[in-house]
Amino acid sequence: MSNNTEQNGIAVYPNTAYALVFGSVMALGLPLNAVSLWIFLRFHSLKSTNAVFMVNLVISDLLLVISLPMRIYFYATGTWPLNSMWCIWITMLFRNNIRSSSIFITFICVDRLLAVVYPLTSRHLRTPSNAWKAAALVWLFVVVVNIPESDIG
Repeated sequence: MSNNTEQNGIAVYPNTAYALVFGSVMALGLPLNAVSLWIFLRFHSLKSTNAVFMVNLVISDLLLVISLPMRIYFYATGTWPLNSMWCIWITMLFRNNIRSSSIFITFICVDRLLAVVYPLTSRHLRTPSNAWKAAALVWLFVVVVNIPESDIG
């Protein structure tokens, strides 16, 4: 018995490996990122650039994890139960958060570099206000980059 469907004459097979990997990422990522966000917001002030970037990284990772259940279902069954607009939105959410996570990790690295190598000369750049502005630009950038990739643009 075959567990495949046809979409537009093309056979679509479930991909159990992807489903297992995404399921593991979701099972670990959701509680661990939720706890991380709670710890950052409860016990750390957002008065350092590093904390601002870390909170945005955790939010980005949480949004990525939220986009995984439908991907898991698709890879496990080989079928998409929702309409095509939901497919576009979930794919955009997935891509946005992969991109934003990469950028926030880069910002954290650059912030650490400036703090260690140029501690005095970079002090005026490394402010929470600038970090929040940079984070807003990152979110805007990843959304704008996804517009041409979707069918809604």
